[in-house]
Formats: sequence, C-alpha cells, structure tokens
Amino acid sequence: MEEKLDGKNRRIYILVLALLFVSVAVFLVSFYIDSRKVLDVKELNMSLTVGNIPGFDVSKDRLGFGELAIGNSASRNDVYITNPYDFPIEVDFLAEGNITNLIIYTKKLELSPGDKRSFSASTVVISNETPGYYGGKLIITFKRA
Repeated sequence: MEEKLDGKNRRIYILVLALLFVSVAVFLVSFYIDSRKVLDVKELNMSLTVGNIPGFDVSKDRLGFGELAIGNSASRNDVYITNPYDFPIEVDFLAEGNITNLIIYTKKLELSPGDKRSFSASTVVISNETPGYYGGKLIITFKRA
C-alpha cells in the first residue's frame, strides 16, 4: 500500500511541476509580447503627379514629390523622427496606395533615447508610367526595440 501512495505522490509532484513550468512559460511569453507593444502609429499622406511640367511640393504636413516628367526623379529627406522615450524604439514604415510602386523609402529605423534621425524617400518616374496623380499614405509604427 505504501508503494501505491509513493507512486501517486510522484504523479502529483510531476503534475505540479508541469503546471508550474507552463505557468512560467505563459508569463514569459506574455511579458515578451507586452515589451514589443506598439507605442504609437502615425500616418503621413504621400503624393506624386506624373506629367509634363516639373513642379515642387515643399509641404511639411505630407510627403509630396510634386510633379515629375517621365525620366525625372525626386527625393525627400526632410522628415525627422525623434525618440521621446527613455528606452530604445524601432520605427517601421509601410507605404499604402497607388504611389507604393513608385517610391523607394527607408523601411525601418532604430533609435536610442533622445535620438533624432531623418527618414528618406525617393522616386524615379520611368517611361512606362501613366501620367496622372498617385497618392497614398505612409504608416509609421513606433514600437519598443
């Protein structure tokens, strides 16, 4: 009879250890997910007109490339990203809209606390682009690094 109790106690002990292990694993995974949480998301409008008359867009509230003739290019590097937090952050950029295939841009920045860096984007209008307006948004996601 004593052996059965020892075997039963051993199974309970193993079960308790397994539950403890699973609980610690769930806690660590949830802690990691929380540490990578999104801090902020911003949107920046983008625009480009493909046409015959070159024109500039110096707007500070959007990422505008103005009007470009076929074969011309433009770039913007006057958009600055600042890390106001006391920990490192990762900034991800994602373009949406029909302008997406016309621009080349920084996809990711890593910033230390207090850092300020410029974001760069450029465009080249190749010969097979249809004249007209191209627009979209740049989604900027701030996350813990």
